[in-house]
Amino acid sequence: MLDSFEDRKSFILHKAFIGELTKKWREENGVELDCWEEKPIKQVVKFRAGYAFDSKKFSSSGGYQVIRMGNLYNGVLDLSRNPIFMLPDLLESSIISKYLIRKGDIVLTLTGTKYKRDYGYAVLINDKNCY
Repeated sequence: MLDSFEDRKSFILHKAFIGELTKKWREENGVELDCWEEKPIKQVVKFRAGYAFDSKKFSSSGGYQVIRMGNLYNGVLDLSRNPIFMLPDLLESSIISKYLIRKGDIVLTLTGTKYKRDYGYAVLINDKNCY
């Protein structure tokens, strides 16, 4: 069974790297494989570390919702999982503007709890601005 899984995984990765998985999208959007440019990631991405909010100031309702690792799970942003908020009067405007997550951003969980699978998730923010 494991060999079968590994074979399927290798097959899918191969299809991804040769462009077969994006063929329909490229045809619909008029994008050819040979028009892609190879660039260092730092030329196309702006990395920004998260902010360590003071948990003593968390509120159970009202204010700005704080996104935590538990809200990013299996590629989905789920704001209903253990929602925590910060009241606006407890935050500096520079913190709000710097850490606002915007549509199109990709949020990653890079740390987590030992022996618990709560890290290594990437979520594309599709429809809302949040913190």
